[in-house]
Amino acid sequence: IWEVASANDAWTIWLVLILVGFLSGSYYFSSIARHTLKTQAPFSIGALGNQALQSIILAVLLFGVLLGIAIPVIVLTGLLAALSPGLISAALFVAGLAIIWILMPLVLSPHGIFTFRQNAFDSIRTSALVANGNRAGIGMFVLSLLVLEQGLRILWSSPDSASWLFLVGILGHAFISTALI
Repeated sequence: IWEVASANDAWTIWLVLILVGFLSGSYYFSSIARHTLKTQAPFSIGALGNQALQSIILAVLLFGVLLGIAIPVIVLTGLLAALSPGLISAALFVAGLAIIWILMPLVLSPHGIFTFRQNAFDSIRTSALVANGNRAGIGMFVLSLLVLEQGLRILWSSPDSASWLFLVGILGHAFISTALI
């Protein structure tokens, strides 16, 4: 157990871990993108840094969009709760569908950053153009990916952590998750 001495230390550790996560995730996605392209692009620290920066910008933009949607939804559900407590479930269901409908065009944005080396705004624009023509198809594709990933996660995590099959589960989960990306 390690105790953090102050709130400033906690924020610093949190920020460092977020940055390390973005850098390692960017390296992972960049490696996948480089190895799946027809023409092999060489590894570049500068390109990786740019992709990590664009990923951070994309995450901040998506967080802002979610916050911009969540605040009115919270206010409306509060008003509906005052009118009729039974309406809350229906309102949250409709709000969830609206959020999915709004965010569906942004699903392919990270692929634009890492595969085509676009900036966050161009990647969002490209993703929206691709997704607007086929929202239902992309929605079913994303749903099938999520069901496959969650189902196989249950399979991979079923062995006891003391068993050697747990290592097989970790490697299998890494392989399948990489393939789904």
